[in-house]
Amino acid sequence: GGGYRNDVWYSRDGTSWTQATAAAPWTARTGHAVVVFDDKMWVMGGFEGVGGDLRSDVWYTLDGISWTSVTSEAQWTPRLGHASVIHNGELWVLGGNLKGDVWHSQDGKSWAQASPSAGWSGRENHSAIVHEEMIWVIENDVWCSPDGFTWTQTAYANPWWSARSDHTAVVHDGNLWVLGGWNGESVW
Repeated sequence: GGGYRNDVWYSRDGTSWTQATAAAPWTARTGHAVVVFDDKMWVMGGFEGVGGDLRSDVWYTLDGISWTSVTSEAQWTPRLGHASVIHNGELWVLGGNLKGDVWHSQDGKSWAQASPSAGWSGRENHSAIVHEEMIWVIENDVWCSPDGFTWTQTAYANPWWSARSDHTAVVHDGNLWVLGGWNGESVW
């Protein structure tokens, strides 16, 4: 209960958790992206609970307690449900808010658009991962790119799993894995 959050927690074993901060300086939000890059945790964009605004801000921390604002407005439009990865020594933002654009940055402050439309349809709450030196974007279809600029569709209206969003994807034991998600039907 209580709406959106900006608290930060950590654990070494997944059993015992410690609160790093009850209120990080970035606004309480959901639909944001978090990655580890340059030995820092980065928080990017999302939907803030206060006033309901979409964000394009970028923050980083070394310890989860002290946060640094890199920019209050990145060059990409405010969004939620985007995916982020680290590829070729850069931060990447992929889609979100039903967009199909791709952005990259070496420092989180200056962003360049790799593609205004990567070929895949505009999307949000999809997954993106890096595997075998390729960026993979996974929703109901599967796309990959060696550089973030050129994209190839590897699976079409996917016959293996049913349509979904809000799923996760990981690489394990040399394979791409898709786990869970939502099929758009209310269950409550």
